[in-house]
Amino acid sequence: MYEEFFGLTERPFSIAPDPQYLYMSKSHKEAMAHLSYGLTQGGGFIVLTGEVGTGKTTLCRTLLQDLPESTDVALILNATLDESELLQTLCDELKVSYQEGESHKRLTDLINERLLASFAKNRQTVLIIDEAQLLSRDVLEQIRLLTNLETTKTKLLKIILIGQPELNEVLRRKDLRQLAQRVTARYHLGALKDNDVEAYLNRRLSVAGSKQPVFTRQAIDQLRKATEGIPRRINVLADHSMLAAYAKSSRWVDAAMVRAAASEVLLPNSEDNVTILGRVFSRAKMRWWVFVGLVLLFNGLVWWALMVSAPQREAVMTAGLTQSETPHSADNNSEPQGFEPEYAVETANADDDLGDGTEALDESLEGSDDVSVIPESNAVTFNTTESGVAIVGDQTSDSPSDSISSQLSAPVTGKVMSSSVYLDDSPDIPDVALLQDVPKEVSIQSSELLASGDQSNQDKPDAPQQLMDILATSANMTTRSRAFQRLAGLWSVSFEEPTLDPYCRLLNDSGLACLDVSNWSELVVFNRPSIVVLSADETLHRAIVQSVVGQNVNLLIGEREILVDRATFESVWTGSAVALWRYNGFDDSVWGLGASGAKVLQAKQRLELTLQRLGLPTLEQPNSDRFDTDTAQKLVALQSRYGLTADGELGTQTKLLINEVLSNGVTPTLVNRFSSI
Repeated sequence: MYEEFFGLTERPFSIAPDPQYLYMSKSHKEAMAHLSYGLTQGGGFIVLTGEVGTGKTTLCRTLLQDLPESTDVALILNATLDESELLQTLCDELKVSYQEGESHKRLTDLINERLLASFAKNRQTVLIIDEAQLLSRDVLEQIRLLTNLETTKTKLLKIILIGQPELNEVLRRKDLRQLAQRVTARYHLGALKDNDVEAYLNRRLSVAGSKQPVFTRQAIDQLRKATEGIPRRINVLADHSMLAAYAKSSRWVDAAMVRAAASEVLLPNSEDNVTILGRVFSRAKMRWWVFVGLVLLFNGLVWWALMVSAPQREAVMTAGLTQSETPHSADNNSEPQGFEPEYAVETANADDDLGDGTEALDESLEGSDDVSVIPESNAVTFNTTESGVAIVGDQTSDSPSDSISSQLSAPVTGKVMSSSVYLDDSPDIPDVALLQDVPKEVSIQSSELLASGDQSNQDKPDAPQQLMDILATSANMTTRSRAFQRLAGLWSVSFEEPTLDPYCRLLNDSGLACLDVSNWSELVVFNRPSIVVLSADETLHRAIVQSVVGQNVNLLIGEREILVDRATFESVWTGSAVALWRYNGFDDSVWGLGASGAKVLQAKQRLELTLQRLGLPTLEQPNSDRFDTDTAQKLVALQSRYGLTADGELGTQTKLLINEVLSNGVTPTLVNRFSSI
């Protein structure tokens, strides 16, 4: 139903055991290793257990796909069989002909002949029984007898038992100890760990054709708690949550949608409930009411003990009734001490120069009996600079030591993406499992970045609440499509809305590439206007970081510009952002020592021109198409000076810097660092 809306080829969260959707967590990899080990041994039983919905059957089907072609597999899904039905089903799976009513011995002999014939052809036979905890004691004993079919060196039949944890209890029975001793590999498959749930969701979405995550981080946390990491429960809840998002025409699934879906499709854990007189009650609530009842009972007993032990209980009770009427009459006509019936409004003396405009306020309130200040509803007041930019926030220091340059002195780990690998048409991807992290250690030299803003003449932001007010009234103006349109407009690129193509792919046709940004240091090192994802009241908003002035961030939210301090910005920023950059003769390749070709020559020529404009030592052989040692050394010098990873390779960050120098004044940047060249 929602596949087309989310750009999917099929439903990603079906509960069918499709091997292509299997997410190999650490426990799943270990389980697969145990199964593979058991099949390579001489024979015996392999036991795989796990709670309902942990992926045992899906893992088994994946194992079947990986088995060599010389393997014959008999798969039994219905474990509620008797001995005769078991042998007949095995014959059917192995394509062994038999007559109705054949004895157990005859069926076993036919199976043995089939196994020997396969062994002679260097083929192995595997019997897999799902839901094995349902097997009766007699059937399990018959299965054990099948493992007696063997040669002098190997078992002719290898058996995999898959079941719930109760299977282990069955195998511990004393009368089945012979079978338990033949288990050569055993593994219990648990639920997904907390850090696996997000990767699990993104894996299934990716297989179904999604180019972006769908669940917010809060939704993933809520989903993890509700499902306890059980894959099948995750599938059911995720499917209904996406249906809820589709019904609301939302491209994102938030925590509220997950909670609503959980209340509909997930039954409460029976261990957390108790049934009384046919009604189900929560154990947690029951414990609370029992506690309240015990407290009341204890207080009642204490009170009764005190009353009983009082020798003059009746007298005290009588006196209490008598005195209860006295206080009202005694002081009925008197006022409490310190009570002043009259009111006065004091105003400031004319000689008191408060300097804050309170004189006029006091004069306007003089003589008023009821003074209150009522804010104007649905109104937002902004302080504006001469350029008409609204400012909010709190600026604690205007010294150069608080500028961007001093903020970039620490190493940073970043993710550099180009449009060819950026899978999402949305910038708001928190820690996307579909993308690969590329470590980027950055050490910024502050001497070259002091030009990152005019520290002496920057506007002072006001209260951060004004930012929240703007976000609260701009939900319809902070959509993904509008944000990409405005960001592309800074590069003089436009596209019509709506578009069915992913935005990054659409912009790539115009020579622009998307660049993932995940923290403040990357934001200012990349030095490109970026779409940032802001969170307010569990709602995501897309805004544009247009420029950075010292420790202040100039944001475009819908149609409004607002200047906020860094602390205010980071308090609402989710850490997810995307910038744009233009190749300008480059591509997404990374060239290093030993590379050669026409593209390397073109890159070296652009590097040479950059070094010349910056007044740095130039290349010895700028017209050579080889990436030699001299080129690497000059790159290291350039990268070290401007805070990039000093690896001597020509990667994305270095290309950004080169384009910024060669297209100074044309390339949109957060800070114009090269205005003097």
